[in-house]
Amino acid sequence: MAIMPPGVNMAMALTGGGGGGGVLWAVESKTVSTPPPSPAINEQYIVGPSATGAWAGHDNEIATWDGIQWVFTTPSEGDLAYVKDEQEYYGWNGTFWFPVACCPTVVQDTYFDDDYHVIAAIPVPQNRVIFVRVEAVCRRTDAIDRGQFVRQAGFWRETGNVAREGTTNTPFTRRSVGRYNVTLEPSGTTIEIRVRGRAGHTVNWSVAYTTEEVT
Repeated sequence: MAIMPPGVNMAMALTGGGGGGGVLWAVESKTVSTPPPSPAINEQYIVGPSATGAWAGHDNEIATWDGIQWVFTTPSEGDLAYVKDEQEYYGWNGTFWFPVACCPTVVQDTYFDDDYHVIAAIPVPQNRVIFVRVEAVCRRTDAIDRGQFVRQAGFWRETGNVAREGTTNTPFTRRSVGRYNVTLEPSGTTIEIRVRGRAGHTVNWSVAYTTEEVT
C-alpha cells in the first residue's frame, strides 16, 4: 500500500531535516507530552502541550531520539508534518501546528476478489466532529473495466466509538462493473474507507481523501 500527499517530496520525510522552511517531517504523534520509554532510533514526535521530563520546555518542537538522547529542532514557518497516529498533515505557521486541508492523502492498493477491503482507516480522537470526502478511481489490470466514485459523510466521537451522522452521501458513481464500490463506515475509534472489486478481477485502486474537523 502506498500513502502520499500529492506534489510533496516524500524523501524529505525519510531524511528528517533541520528546519529552514518547507521541510516535511514524519512524526509518530503531536499530542504526547511525556517522552516514550522505549523509542526507536530516529523516532520523531511533535512535542505535546505542557511537556514533562526530558521534553519540558520544548512544546511544539520536533523531538528526535538519536539512540542516546532526545534532540530538539524548532520548526520553521512553512514546515509540514505527517502525523502517523492521526494520518493527517499539519503545517507550522510560526506559532502553532494547524491541519492542512489543502493536501489530500492518497492511498493505492490492489485487490483480487469481491470482498470489501479497508484501504484506509482514519483515527478519530475523542470529542471531535469530522467530515470526510473521498474521491476514488479503479481499473482492472487485464481488461478495460473501471470505476470512478465520490463519497462524503459526517462522523462524530464523544467518549466511545465513532458514529456516523445519517448515511453516506454518494454524489458521483460511474462504473463499468456493478460490483465495484466504495463506502465510508465507522469502526471502533476509526472511520474506514472500504473498496470492493469483483471475483476474478485484479483491480488497482487509488483513493484520495480529505477531512475537516473541530474539537
